[in-house]
Amino acid sequence: MLELLTKDQIVLSFTILILLGLFIWNKYRYDAISIAALVFLVAISSIPNLELNIISKDDALDGFANPAVMTVALVLIISHGLKNAGLSALAGKVLAGRQFTEIQFLLCLLAVAATLSSFINNIGAMAILLPLTVSVCQKMEWHPAKFLMPLAFACILGGMNTLIGTPPNIIISDYAYHQTGSGFNFFDFSKVGLLITISGILFVAFIGNKLLELRDIPNNEPLINMKGYMFEVEVNKGSSSIGLTLFK
Repeated sequence: MLELLTKDQIVLSFTILILLGLFIWNKYRYDAISIAALVFLVAISSIPNLELNIISKDDALDGFANPAVMTVALVLIISHGLKNAGLSALAGKVLAGRQFTEIQFLLCLLAVAATLSSFINNIGAMAILLPLTVSVCQKMEWHPAKFLMPLAFACILGGMNTLIGTPPNIIISDYAYHQTGSGFNFFDFSKVGLLITISGILFVAFIGNKLLELRDIPNNEPLINMKGYMFEVEVNKGSSSIGLTLFK
């Protein structure tokens, strides 16, 4: 099998396998590992005796100038800005400000998650809704496993609805533009994405949710272990909380 591959293909294949292994290990930062792999490939391609032509030093940074990369970076900035602008508070009013049954809350949660992840990064949508979901579960004494896994799937499904919903959509649109001269419009993905999203939410809420394993949570243990986390609280000028501690 290896005899059918060129030296460039063999080196590149082993590099990708090692890269994936390091990603799965999750001990080092993903960006550091990716940059290290790029540096390694450029360095090994520069050795004359090896006669490798994987990537030259002149082309090493071309990927950072790709419009898709810049668009993804801007989407992440917009997502963070929306979160800081009070989007989480708005979602809290919608979900935590009413009395729901379990299935009503689940459907509402999945709909909000899919909507948010259609216009902001799905990880950002998950970060906004995760603490809110845990808080409601603790308040209503519901098992969190019934909501957290469906929430993750809803955030993924929502990313299929718009051009900026998920980075692969942007990359595919950019590739189509370079190949045909015409990319995808903002809502072109919605024609298929909405149908899949709605079907997926209904399946997760009424069928998939029943397949989840509900583990016992000891009464003397917190729902989420916050040990090792650091929080910053900003107190406005003139607030009555000045001088108090968080555990007063």
